[in-house]
Formats: sequence, structure tokens, C-alpha cells
Amino acid sequence: MIFFSSAALPDPHFEEPCLGAYGEPVDPNAVLGGFEGTAYENATTLIITFLVNNHKDKSKLTKALAWEKAFTEYMTNYVKDPQNGKLTVSFSTERDKV
Repeated sequence: MIFFSSAALPDPHFEEPCLGAYGEPVDPNAVLGGFEGTAYENATTLIITFLVNNHKDKSKLTKALAWEKAFTEYMTNYVKDPQNGKLTVSFSTERDKV
């Protein structure tokens, strides 16, 4: 992810700083797509990343694997639900790489 120091300043479109919950600036181009210039409100794509506490030691992966399994099941059902047919949803996890 690329960060710009000016991203910490309030965005004139939203009147809020572009800071993530972890206190670092978030580059709108890293999470939004399908807009021109700084017209973020016209974005047609949103990328969301969930950070899961992962371990090299496979014996400590129980919680991460459980979360990823539940997330995958939830998202699979969400995508199959006809009520959500107007959205194109893609998702992935590290689950297949363990």
C-alpha cells in the first residue's frame, strides 16, 4: 500500500481525515476504484481487508482458520443470495495456502 503524507489531511469531499483505525493514512486509490481524479464519491469498487492474527506455528492457527472458514461460508452464501444480485462480490482468504 502506498501512503502519502497529505492523505492525513481532511479530504474536502468527506471533511474527515483519511486515517485508518491504526492511525496511518489510507490512500483512497488503495481501497477505491472506478473514479476519476479525486471524485471518490463516484467509486464503483471498494476493497476491504480484514487482518487476521496469523502464525508460522500451525498449532497456533486455530482461531485464524476458524475465522477464515466462517468468513468463507458467510461470503459464499452472501454471493449466492438472489437479493444481492445487483452486486459483484469477490473475496479470498489465505485458507487454501495453509
